[in-house]
Formats: sequence, C-alpha cells, structure tokens
Amino acid sequence: MHRMNSLFVRVIYSRFMLCQWSFLGLSAVLFLASCFAGWRAFAVMVLAYGATLCLIHSFQLGNVPYRLQPKRRFRAASLRIVVWSWVVWAVGFFMLTFGLLYLKEPYQLAFWLGGIFCAALYKHQRRFHKGDSWTR
Repeated sequence: MHRMNSLFVRVIYSRFMLCQWSFLGLSAVLFLASCFAGWRAFAVMVLAYGATLCLIHSFQLGNVPYRLQPKRRFRAASLRIVVWSWVVWAVGFFMLTFGLLYLKEPYQLAFWLGGIFCAALYKHQRRFHKGDSWTR
C-alpha cells in the first residue's frame, strides 16, 4: 500500500500533471474528440466536467454535505456558506447523475471519465499554482 501511495503522489505532483499545457492539451483533445463522436458524447463530457467542478467547489466551501462535526449555531455569513455549499453540491450531483443517465453507448463512458479527470486536473492545478496565474 505504501508503494501505491508513493506512486500516486509522484504521478500527481509530476511535471506533466503540474504543467498547465497538459491540462489545455488534454481538454482540447477530449473536447474535439467528443465533438466528432456526436452531440450526446459532447453533452456527457460537458455534464461530467461541470459536475466535477461543482462538487469540488462545494467541498472547498467547507465540505458541508459531508461534515462530520456536531451541529452548532452558525453566524449569518457562515449560514450563507452552508446554504450555498448545499446548493452547489446538489447542482453538481444532479449534473453527474444526469450525465450517467444520458449514456447510451459504451464508448461515451470514456468521455464521462475524461470530463471528470479534466475538471479534477484543472482544480488540482489551480490549487497548486494558487489560482490562474499562468493565464495572466
């Protein structure tokens, strides 16, 4: 297990994964391939991409849907964060489920997984580079 964890960390923090052009190239290739595969494959990929961004953003707002802390009184600002975290999580969950229900052919599952991977890679790079500094 330690070897697998070490391999995972090395892959995630490799130069390829942290290079902004790898995200751009991978996203461009997958979006073009999904365009040529048909409108349903494109819709599945866009839904998976958007759902993953929504779910990760909800987790970054405070991981409210999966919070394991006891209930306590929230201030007004914190209560707004809780409400928005749930709303964003619900939208992401709806998009992810709708994308799965939209699958008709087995090859479209690759576009669904590709959309999830591209969005996760984008959020990982944003976290590592402290924002979109490479686009400025």
